[in-house]
Amino acid sequence: MAKFLKIIVSLFLLLMPLFAQAPKNNFVHLSIEDGLPSNNVFNIFQDRFGYIWIGTLNGLSRYDGYEYKNYHPEIENDASIQSNIIVSFYEDRVGDLWIGGLGGLNKYIRESDSFRFYSLSDFAPDSGSGYFHGLTVTAISEDNDGNMWLGVGLLNWDTVKDGLFYLDKESEEIKKYEFSDNFNSQNILTFLVSKKGEFWFGGYRGLGRLNPITHKINFFRAPNSTENFGVNSILEDKKGLLWLGTHENGLQSFNPIDTVFKQYPIQSLKNETGSSDISGMFFDESDNLWLATSSGLMYFNPKTENVQYLLPDKDNPASISFVAASSIIGDFAGSIWIGGWENGLNRYDPVRTEFHAYTNNPSDPKSYGPAWATFFAEDHKKNIWIGSDQNFISRFNRKDKNFTKFPINGNNNLSGYISSAFEDSKKRLWIGIGGHLFNLNSDYNGFSKAPVMQQFGSNIIHDFYEDENGILWFGREDGLFSYNQSNNSIKHFTFDSFPSTSFESNRIYRLTGDKNNIWIGTNRGLFKYEQQTGRFSRIGFSDEKNKSLSDHDINSLYIDKSGILWIGTWFGGLNRYDPQSGIVNFYTRKNGLATNSIQGILGDEENGFLWLSTYAGITRFDLNKEQFLNFNIKDGVHSTEFVDGAAFKTSKGEFLFGGASGFTMFKSEDIKENVTPPRVFISDFKLSNKSVIPGPDAPLKKSIYDASEITLGHDQNDISFEFLAIHFIKSERNQYAYMLENYESDWRNVGSQRTAIYPNLPPGNYNFRVKAANFNNYWNEEGASIKVTINYPWWRSSWAYVLYILLFAGLVFVFDRFQRRRLLAKERAASEIKEAKLRAQVAEAENERKSKELEEARQLQLSMLPKELPQLPHLDIAVYMQTATEVGGDYYDFHVGLDGTLTVVIGDATGHGMKAGTMVTAAKSLFNSYAPNPDILFSFHEFTRCIKKMNFGKLSMCLTMLKFQGNKVTFSAAGMPPAYVYSKKKKTVEENLFKGMPLGTMEKFPYEIKETALNVGDTLLLMSDGLPELQNNNGEQFGYQRIHDLFLEVAENSSEEIIERLKNNGKSWVNDEAPDDDVTFVVIKVK
Repeated sequence: MAKFLKIIVSLFLLLMPLFAQAPKNNFVHLSIEDGLPSNNVFNIFQDRFGYIWIGTLNGLSRYDGYEYKNYHPEIENDASIQSNIIVSFYEDRVGDLWIGGLGGLNKYIRESDSFRFYSLSDFAPDSGSGYFHGLTVTAISEDNDGNMWLGVGLLNWDTVKDGLFYLDKESEEIKKYEFSDNFNSQNILTFLVSKKGEFWFGGYRGLGRLNPITHKINFFRAPNSTENFGVNSILEDKKGLLWLGTHENGLQSFNPIDTVFKQYPIQSLKNETGSSDISGMFFDESDNLWLATSSGLMYFNPKTENVQYLLPDKDNPASISFVAASSIIGDFAGSIWIGGWENGLNRYDPVRTEFHAYTNNPSDPKSYGPAWATFFAEDHKKNIWIGSDQNFISRFNRKDKNFTKFPINGNNNLSGYISSAFEDSKKRLWIGIGGHLFNLNSDYNGFSKAPVMQQFGSNIIHDFYEDENGILWFGREDGLFSYNQSNNSIKHFTFDSFPSTSFESNRIYRLTGDKNNIWIGTNRGLFKYEQQTGRFSRIGFSDEKNKSLSDHDINSLYIDKSGILWIGTWFGGLNRYDPQSGIVNFYTRKNGLATNSIQGILGDEENGFLWLSTYAGITRFDLNKEQFLNFNIKDGVHSTEFVDGAAFKTSKGEFLFGGASGFTMFKSEDIKENVTPPRVFISDFKLSNKSVIPGPDAPLKKSIYDASEITLGHDQNDISFEFLAIHFIKSERNQYAYMLENYESDWRNVGSQRTAIYPNLPPGNYNFRVKAANFNNYWNEEGASIKVTINYPWWRSSWAYVLYILLFAGLVFVFDRFQRRRLLAKERAASEIKEAKLRAQVAEAENERKSKELEEARQLQLSMLPKELPQLPHLDIAVYMQTATEVGGDYYDFHVGLDGTLTVVIGDATGHGMKAGTMVTAAKSLFNSYAPNPDILFSFHEFTRCIKKMNFGKLSMCLTMLKFQGNKVTFSAAGMPPAYVYSKKKKTVEENLFKGMPLGTMEKFPYEIKETALNVGDTLLLMSDGLPELQNNNGEQFGYQRIHDLFLEVAENSSEEIIERLKNNGKSWVNDEAPDDDVTFVVIKVK
């Protein structure tokens, strides 16, 4: 028996590959519209860094997953690529990239992003003339001795006499290979160096094997083959068998040991679509063979000899976009790239996320909707019921994917919105609609109004829950209800009966329960009802650390198997509440959520996940790693708008999330992950924001791709790096983190940002490191790195300090001798007179120096201010600044982003004079760098980090920053006076005071941020502390209340008129005397 079982298991393992699933349509289409130079693709190649190179009819293209860089021949530029038609690629053993095309061979020079060209012009074609009759490098390879071989042919497929060439290393010229027996090789299309080191090539004459020592060549042709037994492509499998893609003889295998050919029946496709010409081949990880042919993409299983044809399907946008395929490769992450003769490039992703979106199809009456999917339930017959906002409920047939609609008693007095649904333990299906309860009829053909709770009137029922005792609980707009089905009794609970809760509403949105408690989610917080004691308690309202919810407007609840309560909120993200300890942890966008609004929560604890519906799609939360993975419409999710509580897990383990226009359904095991991390490298190094070109006299001696260290002078300390992660599957979701060792101790997680900036680095030895993750959060922890040394200036070198010591000793000796003679030669009185004169001169020089410094500081400060104000059609902007006698360091600035966002800052540097002016200069530079960033708090933290690194001592920068986007204004402040907002509608002035330390003082300070909307006629006043701190002759300050009242009085005027009133009142307060500190206003009125 044991022997029999072993045989069965062995057979099963042997046959497992035979049952592997054929590829599903999961193609991404790339064309001229995306950046390709041409839709006619000849060849594709991936280099050692991960770049995809595409050879086309109109030049060369390099693709990194974000953008294309295209190369074309340039007139009178020998460093440009010299071939516009690119046909072949090869990367040699030292990593150099060779590109074959019309007219010759191009070598890519990474250091300068240029090319060196090796011409075929000395070798005239045998026949024809014109563009497509020129000699073309159709194949490139390197043998085990390092010899570079070239296959040559014609683009019009005419025959050449000699097609085998090589690159002479000494003369660096292309030469024709001369056979000892005057043999003619004809066109060579492909090369292969086998595992045994044998040099094979394919071409018009068939399969060839070259002995480079004896110069002998052997040709092999399949028996019964057609005259045109041209070999376009050669691959070697794990067993040493050669696979041949031919011109007119389909797919062939060749055993080099017994020289036996075998033909496979894929040419049957010739009868259906035309040709069996195979131009490219690729073995995937399962040893299945992908074939690029002129009659379509084919998927061939060598074990079963079955062929699947992957052809365009106009009804499936994820199908391949062309029939005739020219080339095919696989990249390191598992994607397969297919070039088309006419329709660009396709990428196939074998790791597919199987989300099933169900929406309305107007041409299909059995499709869902049209309506929002508002709730789900599953009955005991495994039917799935979907509630809608259009007064009907749908029954979903899993087998045929069709829907049957059931109207709910017409439309009489019903809102049309099905707010809840579930089946109880007695196998009765309940739905709540328009404040009424309905039950499914016994014949499954409709719904009837249930008599339950009619005495309590109609009110929206948001949720159902059945406890272990069979008691039904209803959460309604007017409170909590329990229904005992055994005695038909109903209890009504309202929060009015529990004054200790201080609750403002009886509206209940979500219900769930455990063994002893009913958990209640409302728009005013979380409540617990203890069934044994009948006591209510409010959860998550506490001043203790980690015992308060992040938001009390609750959308969803879920209790996991360990008793932890998970809470989805409107604005506070996902909360985790431990009932035993009372500890609350919460997760927001900062932790990786796509949005802070969580609509639904479902458990997938057998796989270690929670699934969330949000207002940005569907999210998977890894309970062990505490990591989020977000999915949206691009992944197959039907929408990014989901309904609160419209989440359900079926008995078969299917997850359903309902929202706008339909719902999404999936199984956890169908959401595959790509576990291959990206390749990471540093792609550019900049000094003072300018790319460094490698060279013998440059800090960068070789290409940044290959450099391991950089040495810089002390004044070359404003540096930045650009970096790149290559992973083409959803590359826009690749994540980055970087750090500069010996400068910072923690990684900076910067999302999709691909630049690191380090201004004003002190001398020292550093190591810049960058790592990246793919869209499934699989990190390349090793990443890329480069050592950076910033030398000390010569005056801080060791030999300089020795010289300083010697010089100081000599000066001391000379001074001592001079002093002795001077004291002996001068009388005390004369010495005192001279010293008095000297002190007077020093004082005069000091006064002159201070006056000059103040004037320089004033000019420096004024030069930092914008020359012109932004001219925006919907805003009236005016500014005013009066500098003090001793410059106080006030500053204002504006930036208008590409999307129209207006960023405004007003600041006040601590200190006076030149120091304050220097701080303003630094603030100006930082604002220019970070103004485009939409995150004000990120900018504040970066300001603080950079100011602290500039070693300004106790100097800091007070700053208010706001961003206008449409009528929305977001603002925050660090140590600045309040911002005043006048509402024309309300005729009131709102004072917005932010508590915060000045920038440059405390890292990671929790600055506040506020967002508001301004309407036409509303006015915003920003200012420094100069005006409120003006003192009159009695020592009384102008004060903030006086500013508030004055602004309220003049806020209806134009911005210029408001400033004029403020300025005049300030001057009157001090009798037109010069202020002790800078006085600055910025007024912005919405037109």
